[in-house]
Amino acid sequence: MTKRLISFMCIFLVAGLLNAADRKLQVPIIPTGERMDYRWSFQSLDGTTHSLMDFDGRVLLVSHWATWCGPCNAELPALAHLYAEVKNHGVEVLCLTSERPEVVKNWLEIHPVDLPIYTYAGLPPEDLKIRAWPTAYIVNKQGYVIHREEGAAQWDDPGVIQKLIDMAH
Repeated sequence: MTKRLISFMCIFLVAGLLNAADRKLQVPIIPTGERMDYRWSFQSLDGTTHSLMDFDGRVLLVSHWATWCGPCNAELPALAHLYAEVKNHGVEVLCLTSERPEVVKNWLEIHPVDLPIYTYAGLPPEDLKIRAWPTAYIVNKQGYVIHREEGAAQWDDPGVIQKLIDMAH
């Protein structure tokens, strides 16, 4: 009887874990009530300084990534495909890292990717802070963070691409 009970409990536990692993929980949309701080500066790999203000009025997908991060690297091809599809539709994809430009350039020589990649010139604003890599944020045209995605995502899904384009128009 005890063995059956233990077996049943193990099957129940494993089934519950598998079921939970299959579910994708939606990140709640919690607007701050204020526009995001657009004063944050970052640099392109050629050393040009940019700020979020350069992209004011556009839909943004801001992706924090790192060369050493396996999940980050796994999602870069999907981000590159997304970028190719949305770049002429009022949507910007910004891939940002805290790593030194030389590290990123060396990594890109081995893993070329067609994406705008920037390095931090200071800490991200509170609305774009990260707790895990990769973390991506979607910012609407009005400057509000409307979505946060922690972990690698399939950014080149046709529904995602269309949603971003629709947001820009």
